Amino acid sequence: MVVSVIPYLVENGVRLFKDGRPEQGIKLIKSIAYPSGLIQLWYDMK
Repeated sequence: MVVSVIPYLVENGVRLFKDGRPEQGIKLIKSIAYPSGLIQLWYDMK
């Protein structure tokens, strides 16, 4: 799974997942920060 984080001010942020979903193990395997402020996170889903 790849998650892109874009710096932007929003009151409470934007949820990626709905409440009530079962917890799932993930492991961060790679991240890149770009000069624009964008951050990309790569996760391995177990």
